[in-house]
Amino acid sequence: MGNSLASLGYFCVGTLFGLAAMALVFAVARRRRALDVALSNAYGPLHALLDENEAARRRVVEVEERLMSTYASESSPYSPEQKKAAAEAFLALEAAMLARVINPNRERMRAVVAEWGHLLRDDDYLALSAELARATTARVLAETDLPKELREERPAADREADVLEQVRGAYLELSRRRRAGFLSALAQGVKHIFSGE
Repeated sequence: MGNSLASLGYFCVGTLFGLAAMALVFAVARRRRALDVALSNAYGPLHALLDENEAARRRVVEVEERLMSTYASESSPYSPEQKKAAAEAFLALEAAMLARVINPNRERMRAVVAEWGHLLRDDDYLALSAELARATTARVLAETDLPKELREERPAADREADVLEQVRGAYLELSRRRRAGFLSALAQGVKHIFSGE
């Protein structure tokens, strides 16, 4: 009788230990899946789109600096017609970059935020939403044929670079957690069980 009770006790303890281990493994797997979803559906695309916009803006600034250093000085060997043609080419490049890269990327960002915004940290969601709303308003104002007196003298500074740094920080943190070793993932899994995230 004592042996059968001891066997039953060992069986119950083993079963409980097995269930606890399974719950822990499931928590680790669920946490990993949540990180994968957040990275692949929200932070990854947003990081790539913001980075592309930042690169496009940087390229336009580089071309503008070369334009000014090459054509702006009084002693440059270029005729007024050549200077005018270069300035018009630069303005066309700037408009094309805005129309073909920056604005379409912003529309894609808007779609990502609308569909996957629940995966973003609150401060990232708010920063992206504010920047996208500001960008849409600026574009509408730029496309409207307002009299010169009603136009803004200087457009507001673009905050995409700041938002990019913020999103990059979250993206790198999530990537680090996803690539973490077993013990770190186990600790995150235990934390996940008790936090209810």
